Amino acid sequence: LEHYTKAIALSSVADQHVPRANRAAVYLELKQYDAALQDCDAVLQEHPNHAKALYRRGLAHQALSDFDRALADFQRLKVADAGQSGFADAQIDKVQELR
Repeated sequence: LEHYTKAIALSSVADQHVPRANRAAVYLELKQYDAALQDCDAVLQEHPNHAKALYRRGLAHQALSDFDRALADFQRLKVADAGQSGFADAQIDKVQELR
């Protein structure tokens, strides 16, 4: 976490998407879902189709029981990265079961 935070501080805004997306993964592991959302939102402002940020934001929304937003992110992931379509479908099915 500390290394990603340092990398973000040393990067220009345009280059922060990689360490922010990776730090979001750490926040998810730590169950700090609001912090994960903030990092994903920042990435998606600059890179609206960033697959990892969409996926991780979807997971954070799911953990917070915000199923509509989780579904929206996983559906957007399918469009943003066709290679992740099967994986996104699995997450969509999971969220729909939780609803």
